[in-house]
Amino acid sequence: MRGEVSEILCTNKTEVSRSWLDDLLIILVLLVSTRAAFVNFESEATILIFLVSGIIWLFRGARIVPAALIFVTVSLVWLSLHAILHDMTNAKTLAGHFVRILIAFFVLGIVARPLDVFVKWVTVFSSVGLGLFFIGLLAPTLTEVLYDATPAVLQFSGGTVVGEQLTGAWARASWLFYIFAPERSTQNHGFMWEPAAYAMVCSFALWCRILAGRYQFDRTNIILLLAIASTVSTTGTVGLAISLGVMLLHRGVTGALVILLTLPMALAFFFNADFLVAKILAEVTSGYSVYMQWGLSRSASFQLDMQSLRHALILGNGIVVEASDTLLFRLPSNNGFSDYLARHGLVMSAYLAGIFMLGTYKQFRVGLLKVLCFCAVVFLFAWSEKFFELPLFYLLAFAGYYRREHAVSPHTSGLHLIS
Repeated sequence: MRGEVSEILCTNKTEVSRSWLDDLLIILVLLVSTRAAFVNFESEATILIFLVSGIIWLFRGARIVPAALIFVTVSLVWLSLHAILHDMTNAKTLAGHFVRILIAFFVLGIVARPLDVFVKWVTVFSSVGLGLFFIGLLAPTLTEVLYDATPAVLQFSGGTVVGEQLTGAWARASWLFYIFAPERSTQNHGFMWEPAAYAMVCSFALWCRILAGRYQFDRTNIILLLAIASTVSTTGTVGLAISLGVMLLHRGVTGALVILLTLPMALAFFFNADFLVAKILAEVTSGYSVYMQWGLSRSASFQLDMQSLRHALILGNGIVVEASDTLLFRLPSNNGFSDYLARHGLVMSAYLAGIFMLGTYKQFRVGLLKVLCFCAVVFLFAWSEKFFELPLFYLLAFAGYYRREHAVSPHTSGLHLIS
């Protein structure tokens, strides 16, 4: 009897230790993917997180799945071809590329249920963030006070730098789990570098639950939906509409009735809100003009990236690309989708898309239609956000390949997901 009790206590202690470690590692992945938490010392923080996760990974058995190993090998071959054929090498850029990928693989090799923990902490941070955001709406001066009280090392302006020119910048201060932005206090930045990026992460967390069969308007889903809505961003609002539509349709006749009753009001809102249809049409019709070169729109970036892609259709232009006055298509792109396509080419882009789709299926065991819906949401945010190089994206893309059968919950998806 004493032996059994001792064994139970030992097991519980191990589970507590693993839970604490899993939480820490996923939080680090989130923070290093925010482009805000460590913005003024990003390289140092990324290297430190890489070393910490790598050491833990080694002590925890150094688990890596064939899909991850093949991806790293293919990436090495692709970059080697660029180095040989086009003499494109930059040690810092190449190292950063693999460090971000390996952080995700190390964490996936350690954490038993990474997407559970991901949803958990996005929800926790969002709960705190929503409280701070609504307080900031009621007392805007408080946001300014808290921004001023933030140490300079955690303050940043962001924007796009070409040469010595900075555009599209606004003052922000990171408290790790929340961003204070006095100039845009009516938009919730959450813990990400801008509102649309925060809407993106919350949408990914929400879709992890949707794909796992959690369509109910429970506490977690409501928090995530409110967080997305509070960003007041174009892509966030469109993503919110898609997510809400899918959730309501899964409620049968009741959900369909709600959609029909609210559709006129929703359409009126979409057509009259200046940050929705009007902004989208302006983006699409604007094209590219020379005056934009210091602040490209997403549509202009897409146009220039497609020009760039034509020069290197198969292998892409590589990740070692510098801005150039003569090659305008090499200006920093503000379109995450076309930027990745132009840099990586058709082969690597199709390869990553296949990995993401198959990984989603492996994780959630859902039909092709739901996988494509999730991919559509990813594409929607990729149009405005450059997130394909973030550790968080690789965590989401490869989680299904690391899925542990012994970690599967009674749900068919294998996810517990907080309620």
